[in-house]
Amino acid sequence: MRQWPLVTLGGLLLLLSAHATTEDRERDARRRALPRIKRLFAEAGLAYPPRELVLRALKHEQQLEVWGGDGSKAMTLLKIYAFTATSGRLGPKRKEGDLQIPEGFYQIVGFNPRSSYHLSLRLNYPNASDRILSDKQSPGSDIMIHGNAVTVGCIPIGDEGIEELYTIARDASRLAPITVQIYPTRLTSARLSAIAEAQPEHRGFWQNLAEGFALFELKRRPLSIKVLPTGRYAYEVR
Repeated sequence: MRQWPLVTLGGLLLLLSAHATTEDRERDARRRALPRIKRLFAEAGLAYPPRELVLRALKHEQQLEVWGGDGSKAMTLLKIYAFTATSGRLGPKRKEGDLQIPEGFYQIVGFNPRSSYHLSLRLNYPNASDRILSDKQSPGSDIMIHGNAVTVGCIPIGDEGIEELYTIARDASRLAPITVQIYPTRLTSARLSAIAEAQPEHRGFWQNLAEGFALFELKRRPLSIKVLPTGRYAYEVR
């Protein structure tokens, strides 16, 4: 009878072990996080998983807000996660290596249970606006919301936080796309004036983001986003 070469068998065992470890990490995160998640939604009077999920990040405040909805009424603010680290300064990401956390409107497009930072959610950066306004050759990539407490342009919220958010997002993604709004700060008129005075080169861009911020504040509903040929965002309420 033919014997499998040791290297092949060893490689297979390593592959199976890595696969099991990946499954264990996501499964164990769900086991730990789900009781807390269920209590959170019960206290908010919202069915789980939510039919709508919007994440809103505020860079100056270093906060990630989680909004849930049932598809009809105004959305509910469920939880706020504190950033566990930050990088760059206020202003959009425009080039690979600039250490900037992006600003704009994104979607969750991937789930990584093998992340170096415990678990991670991938954003669709660069989006259509970024591809127009950012460096054409090297706008950057691999922007995540993840665990741990380190970043060079991503949003870390700690391991416990990402276990909750990863589980919520994984379940909600089966019902509808998950949108992510990233702002330099809470874009009230006063805050917009203050940051635009300090960094006038971003005034027009921030004024455009402020339109989306104000609309979400008013309606508390997900926004449908269209990117114009200039790279500006146009908004409608879903």
